[in-house]
Amino acid sequence: MTAPDPPRSGKFALSTPERIGFGVGSLATATYAVVPGLVLLYYLTNILGVTAALAGFVVFLPKLLDLVYNPIVGRLSDSTVSRLGPRRPWMIAGMITFPLGFVSIFFSPFDGNAAALWVAGALALTGLGFSAFVIPYSVLPAELGASPAERTSMTAWRMGFLGLAILAAGAVAPMVAEADGGGREGYRVMAVAMGCVIFLGTCGALYSARQSTRVAAEASPKGAGVLREALGTATHNRPFRILLGVFMLIEVVISVTLAGLPYMADQILGTESAMAPLFVCVGGPMLVTMPVWSRAAQRIGKKSCLVIASTIYGAGVLDRRTLPVITESIRFEVACAACLVAGIGFSGVQLLPQAMLADTLAVDATESGQRRAGVLAGLWSAGETISAAAGAGVYGFVLAASGFVSSAADESVVQPRSAEWGIVLGFSGISVLSLIAALVLLARYTLTEDQVDELALARQA
Repeated sequence: MTAPDPPRSGKFALSTPERIGFGVGSLATATYAVVPGLVLLYYLTNILGVTAALAGFVVFLPKLLDLVYNPIVGRLSDSTVSRLGPRRPWMIAGMITFPLGFVSIFFSPFDGNAAALWVAGALALTGLGFSAFVIPYSVLPAELGASPAERTSMTAWRMGFLGLAILAAGAVAPMVAEADGGGREGYRVMAVAMGCVIFLGTCGALYSARQSTRVAAEASPKGAGVLREALGTATHNRPFRILLGVFMLIEVVISVTLAGLPYMADQILGTESAMAPLFVCVGGPMLVTMPVWSRAAQRIGKKSCLVIASTIYGAGVLDRRTLPVITESIRFEVACAACLVAGIGFSGVQLLPQAMLADTLAVDATESGQRRAGVLAGLWSAGETISAAAGAGVYGFVLAASGFVSSAADESVVQPRSAEWGIVLGFSGISVLSLIAALVLLARYTLTEDQVDELALARQA
């Protein structure tokens, strides 16, 4: 992240401050990905008293709206004409609605079924604001990056700040929620604090998008056509379609890992305070290994690195299946070691698909001559959020099937032995199956760095 600027081989090369501003946007996206993924299912079942099965529906069903939101927002951002360019008006709209919606998720005045309805509605509102921000934000590397190297540099800055945000959100948010006795008020304080972080991230991303006005004015690609035509074209983009499938399977693993950490800390390790160190073990390696993954991708290719990262991630997740039979005196240390191994792979599976996406979007723009990156990014984001919700939702059903007993904030219950195995085997089984499927699908991805470089040179000619 401290390397000098790459050679500026195109008209729209960004300065280092602009790339840093782009990276800061990850404070918003990572907070939304991590905090609900980490605490929302637990908040529903153990604070609001929602049954595990209903909580699984709540975290999943509102995310289906992303299938509607994201392609439409992407299409509109592709076709928008304004003095701010096509992307920034939508980012500004997201900057306002996204943080407000997020805060409202944790301000339910109800318990039980009524609380489930409140949270579902708040998630739907937050998803709309998130789409307005993240779709144009995700397009920026493909449109502003002057070369494959610069797109990778932008993605590396994004992933660097993502690591910081993951650590802050994953370690700080649960501690804030549990401060002063926790309960409803603790989660509300946490929501306001994280909402401010989201707002800060959207401001940084907006700064980085300044040159999008020049891109729109000087490049002037053709519009993407009607939405149905653009979506049809996207489904026939084989590299994008395969990469999206791989990314969605990886997101299932990430969401199950996050959803399982609070239950592992509380039920397997015996204390909710164990969640923060466990999460640091998962997210901490990002700050150390991200530059390593970036350099390795340049040497042996992004696809090969993604295979290695996925394998390491799967090994760390699989190690946790033995926790219920390990002696309690060393159970915490074993859990931290498993999370640390998973964290090394987690860093790679966060960076590499995003860098590969930027390449596929740039290649699509060069080959088609159309501005439809917003639609493609919309499908990508929809796949991400739905997969994350599906992972958490399936995990909720596994908990219900294992006999997990939900409770309100002031209740204390004893879980059956079957629930302990459901907590551990639930995310281990779901994660390993998803990673195997991702690796099988990744073998069909054929877009190489040489092809991307050749098309970039042709575009500059």
